[in-house]
Amino acid sequence: MAQIVLEIQTNNDENLIERRFASEMTIPDLKNRLELITGASASEMELIFRDSSGNLIGPHDDSKCLGDYLVPGGELRLRLNVNDPNVVKLDDLSGVQKFELDDEEYSKRSDSVRAFKMKNKLGRFAASTAGDDSNDDECVEHMKLGDRCEVTVKNMPPRRGCIMYIGKLGTKPGIFVGVRYDEPWGKNNGTFENVRYFECPPNYGSFVKPNLVKVGDFPELDDGLE
Repeated sequence: MAQIVLEIQTNNDENLIERRFASEMTIPDLKNRLELITGASASEMELIFRDSSGNLIGPHDDSKCLGDYLVPGGELRLRLNVNDPNVVKLDDLSGVQKFELDDEEYSKRSDSVRAFKMKNKLGRFAASTAGDDSNDDECVEHMKLGDRCEVTVKNMPPRRGCIMYIGKLGTKPGIFVGVRYDEPWGKNNGTFENVRYFECPPNYGSFVKPNLVKVGDFPELDDGLE
């Protein structure tokens, strides 16, 4: 039983699929096999046969076998165009209806990425929250220099220290609290942009927003070492 190599092209797509079929296979059976390969409907597809050089042999005839399309003395290879107007190329989205949702409706959804970011204060929503200085005055109202405090920053352990400065910090908006930590957990020595705001050893100083500072009875922690 001779095997014929088919170079299969669907709706003149640039991509070719190569498969082998028995020369005795009937055209209806071939269509059923091609349906699985190309996605074209066996009842709708039109087959155009060409020789290995691209010369037209003719359209399909359901009463024939695949071997009937071979050129006498030619190669056991055929080119086959499978045409079905209902087949859409995977990279052609022109015929696909897009789902669109306006901004107002999207904002109402509770299962959207935007809702998740707003709930967890991520991305631009975190930035807008951090930039809200409306309650700075209220936060520092009960603070004074020398107060013991505890600073709590997200994803960081609480750090204790002493308030050394309350006020503006360079050109940054809002009010900042300068803290001298009990341990070297800071980022500076009480200076910011080459301006000194208070005295402390290197890496013991930090400037934080007032809402991160809690004033109270926070003695230095005992490290347990004698």
